[in-house]
Amino acid sequence: MVSIDPRAKILWAIGCILIIFSYNILFAQILISAAIFLCIKISDISFKSIYENIKYIIFFLPITLIIHFLFTTGYLVNIFKHGNFIPSINSFIIPLTFTLRLANFMFLMSWVVKWVNSNGILDSIYLLLRPLRKLKLPVDDLFQIIFIAIRFFPILQEEYKRLDMNWKNYSNTGALSIKKKVINLQDILIPLMIFSFRRSETLATAMMIRGYGKQQRTYYTHLKLQSKDIMFILFSLCFFLLIIITL
Repeated sequence: MVSIDPRAKILWAIGCILIIFSYNILFAQILISAAIFLCIKISDISFKSIYENIKYIIFFLPITLIIHFLFTTGYLVNIFKHGNFIPSINSFIIPLTFTLRLANFMFLMSWVVKWVNSNGILDSIYLLLRPLRKLKLPVDDLFQIIFIAIRFFPILQEEYKRLDMNWKNYSNTGALSIKKKVINLQDILIPLMIFSFRRSETLATAMMIRGYGKQQRTYYTHLKLQSKDIMFILFSLCFFLLIIITL
């Protein structure tokens, strides 16, 4: 797929979100689902990796569908009042549309994160908010914290996996139930916290030695809009305006 500036990708994603929450028609949401699936195929990103990011949230969609059906169609009220109520096919359309809209939003955001990547998203947001420095807002310090946190979470996750594996080898218990995992979590949290504190002290020392805050900041990546990015933004704006006008 053609390389596009992350800022253009984010603007395109915002337009897609507006379209998802603008249509209350089931057929329109089905078309949006097909369009998202097509975008995933074109971007050459594994559908499995996108599903892995949201697989735990997807389990709540059937529950959302049931709750929405019970309370929006009056099905639950009719059961208590009349004892029986046979729902029609049309009564399923609104809950199904609402649930499909949530699913489209989840898959879109999961794909956008993979498509843009986390650093590209942060770089884009930072460049968009950088003019606020003239208002004496600590934009640099705020995003430095966010950048460090994003880099630190994978390290912390890897250390947690290592401690968990060592605990299983030490206890020789094999597969554990959810209850035992929660109980054993307290034995892992203490060394994990010690590890995180040591890493944070090392990072603070390294930043102090390199003169953070006393010298002009440099940038690892330099984003620059090219002609293809501008054309992509203009085409997206025209497309979104055409869809909004036809609502």
